[in-house]
Amino acid sequence: MTNLQQREVTMQQRAKQTTRREFAMDILSRYPFTLHRNQNTISIYPDNQRSCPVMTHKQFEEVRDALTSKWVDYDPNKTFFDNYVALFQSTPFSALYNYGGAENSDYAFSVYNSKNCYLSFSIIADCENIFYSFAAKEWCKNIFNSVQVGDHSENIYQSSNVFKSLNIFFSKYIENCYSIRCSNNLISCQECLLCSGLENKSYCIENKQYSREEYFIKKEEIISDKNMMRDVYAAMTQPWINHGSSNVQHCDFAINSEDIENGKFCNYIKSAKNILVVSSPRENRNFYNVFEAGAMGNKDFYNAINAGVGSEKIYNCEWIVTCSNCYYSRFLEHCSFCLWCIWLKNKSYCILNKQYSKDEREQKANDIFGQMEKEGTLWTFFPASL
Repeated sequence: MTNLQQREVTMQQRAKQTTRREFAMDILSRYPFTLHRNQNTISIYPDNQRSCPVMTHKQFEEVRDALTSKWVDYDPNKTFFDNYVALFQSTPFSALYNYGGAENSDYAFSVYNSKNCYLSFSIIADCENIFYSFAAKEWCKNIFNSVQVGDHSENIYQSSNVFKSLNIFFSKYIENCYSIRCSNNLISCQECLLCSGLENKSYCIENKQYSREEYFIKKEEIISDKNMMRDVYAAMTQPWINHGSSNVQHCDFAINSEDIENGKFCNYIKSAKNILVVSSPRENRNFYNVFEAGAMGNKDFYNAINAGVGSEKIYNCEWIVTCSNCYYSRFLEHCSFCLWCIWLKNKSYCILNKQYSKDEREQKANDIFGQMEKEGTLWTFFPASL
């Protein structure tokens, strides 16, 4: 086992020991759900005394390839995080950052291969027309005011945790359903209203079966009161009955998952602890202390925020897509074997944004990891002082 592999094991073991409280303080609290006016644009960053300007996404992409010229040489006389701060403060930032393939989404944050997104967060992989929503992933369309919608869902309004479904309104915990209103915990149902805990049912109101004709007459009477639907949705407190899952402890809305401790809103996950809003129609494996991740299948995430799209071996990172073997990095896209980097795209074997050969990078990484072990910082997430 190489030195790097040994340190990966150390980081894995430490991540698995993280408590739910530590996860909430160190990981969950980092995601910016507030937008600010900053230098004539909307940004996830407040207007403050940063040493570098905040750019629009278009301006940022025009200079992004030059970021490797803003590298920092590692100073062994400083702590790791002091070295990282030097890079952090010398690098320009995109006000609302989007990944490749984002189209007509200048007022959304963390959009990947999707279009027509507005005031939304984390819209990933071939989604379209997403407004005021969070975590819509993989072939979703026409999503309004909703949270965690995925896997070919369409026409979703004021709903949460919806997968493989069409025409869903004011509902929660819906999988493989069609035309559902004011309901929760439905699987493979269609044309249901004010229902809860049903599977393979149709034409039901308050869990009572009606004929098709009776159902549509009653439905039109009920849905004419829009305020009632909002009130019903706001009052929904029923937990999800974990479907197709095994050995899941302290979990809410676990679908087709197994071996999870302390999870909420997770789909196709195996072997995980402390995860929130993690989903994909493909299996994700070994997720520890992860918030908002998934899409296209991923594995081996240890302390991560907003990462995925076929990534693996991600340690202490934020906003990473389609990357592998990355450590302590932020906003990387299609990168591999990068350590302590920011904003790089299509790069490999970089440390603090400086390009190295494969052998140089291995030796340098061993030296820095060794110093971090002595400092006791190898397994810790980015400090709040950043």
